[in-house]
Amino acid sequence: MLVGAQFGISDLATAKFEIYDTLSKVFNLLLTLSGRNEVVQKFNFILKWDQLSTEEKLAQYDKHASHELNFFVYKRDKKFFDSIVVPFLKNKKEKTFLDHFFLDDDLSSYLLPGKFASLNVFEKIQLGSRTNRSKSLSALPPPYA
Repeated sequence: MLVGAQFGISDLATAKFEIYDTLSKVFNLLLTLSGRNEVVQKFNFILKWDQLSTEEKLAQYDKHASHELNFFVYKRDKKFFDSIVVPFLKNKKEKTFLDHFFLDDDLSSYLLPGKFASLNVFEKIQLGSRTNRSKSLSALPPPYA
């Protein structure tokens, strides 16, 4: 929801509304929705990421390195990201869109229809945020199967 935007509830007598304003609340919702999936449970360390030592962070990163964890660290711990994740990504032989995104590489080739169609929704959002062309992205034709 946008800051300052209004949210209307048509029937207050039957409406249920809950705000998820902390990482812990979002994580617990995901855990519940996943049926307490053990893969989701393994990522509970992100709830205390800021309190982990560098050695503990390295151990967790070693076990769970992924685009999702990279994005979390990119947003929450730029120092760790720059010192640990960036060198790892720079040395990958075959880089994905998100690898290029994290490395601040030129992403303009992903604006071409063929490459754009290969991106998932999350990647398209990141492309729009990076290229500052989110309005022009909506003008691109939809991908056809």
